[in-house]
Order: sequence, then C-alpha cells, then structure tokens
Amino acid sequence: MQINRESAGCVVLFSGGRDSTIAALRLAKEFSNLTLLTVTTDHLVGVERVAQRLQELKTLLPPAAKWIHAVAQPASFVTIGKETIESCLPCHHVYLRTALAIARGSGAKSIALGYASYQDTWLEQTPYAVEALRSVLAEFDMTLLLPSASLASKAEAIAVLRGSGLSDAALEQKCLKQQFNSKDLSLADSNEEIDEWKIALRKSFEVGKLTGVDVRTPVPLGEW
Repeated sequence: MQINRESAGCVVLFSGGRDSTIAALRLAKEFSNLTLLTVTTDHLVGVERVAQRLQELKTLLPPAAKWIHAVAQPASFVTIGKETIESCLPCHHVYLRTALAIARGSGAKSIALGYASYQDTWLEQTPYAVEALRSVLAEFDMTLLLPSASLASKAEAIAVLRGSGLSDAALEQKCLKQQFNSKDLSLADSNEEIDEWKIALRKSFEVGKLTGVDVRTPVPLGEW
C-alpha cells in the first residue's frame, strides 16, 4: 500500500522507552501529522516517566504532533489462546485496537510500533507475530510501520538517543505483570498463541467501537 506521508497521518504506540522514542524521531522526518499514543492499564505504573520523554521530544517533532493518553480498564482485556500461557499479547491487543480507533477517527492510514530486531524473541515481536499483525491491519486498509526495526542492539539504541540529545534511559511505564510471562514456549505453542491473537484482533477491529478505554483529550506537544 502506497502512502502519501505528507497528507496521511500516523499513530505511533509510544511507551516513552528507547525504541518507541527512536520510532517517533524517525517518523517525524516523514509525517507532519503524527500522534503519539500511550496506553496505561492497571498494571502499568509511572506515566510521569513518559511525561519526561515528551518534554525532551517536543522540539524535535512536527509542530502539529500531539500526545494522547488512554487508560484501559481490566474489563477491556481479551483472553486469547491457552489460558495457561501468560504473555504480552492481550495487552498489545488493547493497545492496537485503541490505536486503530484513533487512526480511523483522524484519517490516519498508518500505525507504528517501536519493535526492534534485538527484541525479536519477545512473543509479540517475533517475525511470525509481526506478519500476522501486518496482514490483519492490511485487511482494514491500515499500514504497519516499524521504524526501529533496524536496531540490532540496546547499545545501538542508546547511541541513537544520545546522538539526538535525548536521555538514554528507558522512560517508560513499568509493567507489574511481565515478570510472570510464560518462559521457553515451544514454537508450536508460540505460533498457536499468535494465531489466536490474530483472530481476536480481526474480531475487535471489525466491531470498531472502542469500549473499556478512556481516551484523554489530545495534547499538542508544543503545549506539553
């Protein structure tokens, strides 16, 4: 899908961490209409760290760039796959359906994530999961962008941030659940979980209506 990046907008899922910050910086060179979306859940704490990153970024992003803070209630989470498998996929489901709703509302045709190649063993960032997500978004006329995919190491990410005059810290919310994620999943279990995730994404994208998520008023970064 060809995108006119001068006129089309992009919604980037923005954690404030290293990789999503670099994604925002790289997208700023292509999109004048850029929305940074941060989602908070009951097990993500420390949104004030994201605020620190926004302060650093506001002069480096397009004048029209804005930040949206969405708060997802526990009831909005979707159980997928095997209930015995703990992973980040249900949370990413909520992030993505929030991003899609905002993109639809603003006319944006792209959704971006800060996935990086040095983290491609994380279930949601595996090549299989990325292609599943890319294909589902394409069904809904949306393009997946991964501006940080070329990052081969945390050291490289730190170097990029320092070179841009930004803090090299991961200024993101802390997840209180990630430590309990299932470890050492077999390839079959991983792919089965991703297949279920793909089905769940498609179903919620088809519904369109965003429930269980409080989307705060967009804040222009220049006013942050």
